[in-house]
Amino acid sequence: MKLQDQLAEKEQKKTIITTVGTSLLSNYCKKEVGDAFDGEDEWKSRPVKDFENKVDGKSAKDFQKREKIVDDALSVWLNNIVKADNSWEMIDDPHHFNMDACAEVKTLFKIIEKVFKEKPYCEKLEIEIKLLITDTAASKYVAELIKKNINAFIESINAKYNEEEKEVVLKKEILEKINDQWVMVEKEPLELMDIPGLQVGNFEDFESKGIENLFECVNDILKKKKKEMEDEAKTQKKPQKPVEDSIIINGSGGYKALLPFLTLFSQTYKIEMVYIYEDSESLISVAHLPVQVDAAFAEEFYPYLSEPDKFPNDSKELKVLVERKLLRKSGEKYDRTSLGNFFVNIIEKELHVAKNVHGFLVEYKVYEYLIENPYKVDGVTFNRVKHSVKPEWAGGEKEYDIVLESKNNERNEIIIGEVKSYGEVKNEVGKNRKKIEITGKGKLAKQIKFLEGKISSPKSPNIKEYHLYIYAVNKEIHINNQKEIVKQLKDLFKEKVSFKAFSVVIPYGRDKDPKGHFDQNPYQYFMRAKMNDYIKEIKID
Repeated sequence: MKLQDQLAEKEQKKTIITTVGTSLLSNYCKKEVGDAFDGEDEWKSRPVKDFENKVDGKSAKDFQKREKIVDDALSVWLNNIVKADNSWEMIDDPHHFNMDACAEVKTLFKIIEKVFKEKPYCEKLEIEIKLLITDTAASKYVAELIKKNINAFIESINAKYNEEEKEVVLKKEILEKINDQWVMVEKEPLELMDIPGLQVGNFEDFESKGIENLFECVNDILKKKKKEMEDEAKTQKKPQKPVEDSIIINGSGGYKALLPFLTLFSQTYKIEMVYIYEDSESLISVAHLPVQVDAAFAEEFYPYLSEPDKFPNDSKELKVLVERKLLRKSGEKYDRTSLGNFFVNIIEKELHVAKNVHGFLVEYKVYEYLIENPYKVDGVTFNRVKHSVKPEWAGGEKEYDIVLESKNNERNEIIIGEVKSYGEVKNEVGKNRKKIEITGKGKLAKQIKFLEGKISSPKSPNIKEYHLYIYAVNKEIHINNQKEIVKQLKDLFKEKVSFKAFSVVIPYGRDKDPKGHFDQNPYQYFMRAKMNDYIKEIKID
């Protein structure tokens, strides 16, 4: 390894998201553990068993206070008990910590071992621990006990790595939004995060509240971490590292029913997920599969998923979403499930199809259409069509999907065109119109502001019109929803640039091959189709 890479590896930072169960209590109550307390009657397991029975079935909000006798017993369990082969022994060692006490602690220890093994030149590892608490009193108690003893845990690890001159430290600052400003504030080194509804006693609450709150919580951690890393990269003037490289999900604790959902999250966001199976010593890492959101499915069903109430109850698309567990039907009303909310969030914020090949295919089809059907206005035919242009008059940095010019253009007029999906436009304009008008943070608003500044510039061509091509799969979407969006956009342009919008209906279809089999790739049909009947101007009455 090069010296530069070695120096970069010296300090590592990890955020470890850990689900919390109750194995700290149940492991302590095992008979073989009790044998280690021979002669120490006050540490017998009876008080812990009584406490476990007392809080059984109670939610996290019902948990009021810890009991000293239970705290003392479990503190001994964490700090003075060691596993020797298949039995347990009591020891008096100030640097010892029982790494086998519970799944959460054991996996945290194994994660740290893994980082030092994979980064042999690492001398300092800063860890940030997020304990996700299920909606039970027992989970909340265990999380508080881990928090109480976390410094002893860190001291034990540092004693282990002392000769290798490696150190683990707890992060003591966290990014918080205060008065609309992101600032670093001092926090306790380990954060407890309650997840309401995350219990298995009531499946309806688990599915409709618990999982949704779990996704929201983990997504919020991810968002804050990304912002923090962006700010750090700017301050240090260094390239920003991928946020997914700094986060690890520890799924060993808590309900096993959480594993599929945590796996889904980790796979989608490409975050490493690990767990330890029961009494195993091996850390299992869930490999990332080359999977992503189906762009065709996302474009076709996103409008129905985002606003199901705007479509007839008998729409076949709504029924498909119910079958896929993305919507639930209650009477005549459709609501998104937790999985549906997660899917919408992925489409809108992280894996929107505008960011992948699908959007470029639509751009190409619009480009092809404009070549075959030159745009005409005020007696001028714009028969020179350019795609993905970074014009010099725009500084060579801003890229426009479509630029139209006339071959005999004495007035130096051009038309700027952008191609965006219905979902992307709706998410920016429909939900954030006030934000766009005031701050100009939206992509469309930035383009509008930039173009307005170029209208009076002598170095710029005469920007005659701005065209927005809004594409979606279903014609019904255009008829019902796009006129409202276009009205909002016209207001944003404020008549400084002539604005027109066009609907682009993506003609997905199925062709039969010579043997009569249907082609299962909808893109092939789309790429072969002529767009004359699928691109129409959206006119406002």
